[in-house]
Amino acid sequence: MNSVPQEEIDNFIVVGKLSLDGRMARVPGVLPAAIKANAKNLGLICPQANEREASWSGN
Repeated sequence: MNSVPQEEIDNFIVVGKLSLDGRMARVPGVLPAAIKANAKNLGLICPQANEREASWSGN
């Protein structure tokens, strides 16, 4: 299993949870996280199931 070095994701807010089969599952609260990421000029990593909600933040 590979992992991402910490310095690679220092400029991101990461929101999500892993399901038992290893996929990222939908989570509540992505919009506030996306708004915060935009305000701090950070990227956002979230489940694909939340991408529409995250896009409402403006970026």
